Amino acid sequence: MDVGLRVSWSLGFGGAAPPPAGPQVRIVRGDNADPLGSVGGIDGQSKRYAIELYAQAYNALNHVNALNYSGVLTSPFFGRTTSASAPRRVEIGARLGF
Repeated sequence: MDVGLRVSWSLGFGGAAPPPAGPQVRIVRGDNADPLGSVGGIDGQSKRYAIELYAQAYNALNHVNALNYSGVLTSPFFGRTTSASAPRRVEIGARLGF
């Protein structure tokens, strides 16, 4: 079991963002998922600049996730795990959009 967690806070500031120049191509997905935030700016704001502060955790519960079971029948380690996935990892960061 591998549980990830992300908490973020964002703020738009500055004047209105200038309209895009030149030809634009927009790809719209059916599930309306946009991994980089909303198209009109962070939180739907049309601000020129934006800052996001975030904290995210991988394997938040620090559960041992076994990998690579030994399959050699004559080995005393048959059926046992030989490695495990990474332990809990926490990242704190900031992102500036302009």
